[in-house]
Amino acid sequence: LVLFAAALLIGTSLALTAPSQGAEKFPANAVRVVITHAAGASSDIEFRTILSSLQKTLGVPVVVEFMPGSGGRKSREFVYKAKPDGYTLIYTAMPSTQIGEIFFKGQYNTLKFTYIFSLFSDASALSVKSDSPYKDIADFVEKHKGKTLSCAIPGIGSSAHLNGIKLTNYLKLAAKWVPYNGANEALAALAGGHVDYVIGDVGASKAMFDAGMARPILIFDEKREPRYPDVPTPKDLGYRITVIPTLRGVVGPPGIPADVLRTLESAFTRASQGQEFLGLASKANVRPDPKHSKDFFSSARQVWDEVKGEEENLKSMIKPEK
Repeated sequence: LVLFAAALLIGTSLALTAPSQGAEKFPANAVRVVITHAAGASSDIEFRTILSSLQKTLGVPVVVEFMPGSGGRKSREFVYKAKPDGYTLIYTAMPSTQIGEIFFKGQYNTLKFTYIFSLFSDASALSVKSDSPYKDIADFVEKHKGKTLSCAIPGIGSSAHLNGIKLTNYLKLAAKWVPYNGANEALAALAGGHVDYVIGDVGASKAMFDAGMARPILIFDEKREPRYPDVPTPKDLGYRITVIPTLRGVVGPPGIPADVLRTLESAFTRASQGQEFLGLASKANVRPDPKHSKDFFSSARQVWDEVKGEEENLKSMIKPEK
């Protein structure tokens, strides 16, 4: 009887751990990708650059679902709690994801999501009006000393804000941070002469650069931005600061099986290499920066550490939600 019970226990254990012979190969159905903001927002425009290519490489429909609210936390919480079968994913931005958890008590753990693929990154640019008295970054730093200049930022804790904090701390400059609801409002404040300078994503600022309304004098990146090769980076100037990019990519609930993750990662990889995606990304003025699961997670971890490192500075600026 004891031997029979032991054999039954072993058989049951094997049945639970072995894959079912009748299990469907992933993906057998449409994959849903949740967008953190409303239709027509930048997140929607960005993800649609890869949508058609991704449907071809996955071999099933990819359904976009909009779930705006609470600065993206509503949608992240939904996906975090979803079944980890690979059929429910989210296109999300960082450091917005980290900010939502750390400062607004988002009900998810940023570093426990299943990281699938990072599609885009963008650098921050420190920009001034075209007729500004600041000729270049050296002139800006020299004239900034002993003064408190106002800087428009596209949100507290954004990569632009974090880069600005690092720069002013390193150079011992005083800044009055003026947060706006997104890059467009921050840039409009500069154009209207309401602030001395602005720090925002290069992609969002490009239209003003092209129109001759503003000019970048420093770009926070590891190497020079090809579109603005004459604009230095902190590294060019010998500034020993870590630059923080804005990341945009796809994650899923914790615990997606390894074989499903490999399938998704492969599909995104092949889709991101095609001319269709690259052409649409160029038209949308976004910078492809493909990162596979491990590299995407590593970058997200770095952003997490940077946000936590500035937690005390940011906490005093963030107003708690009612």
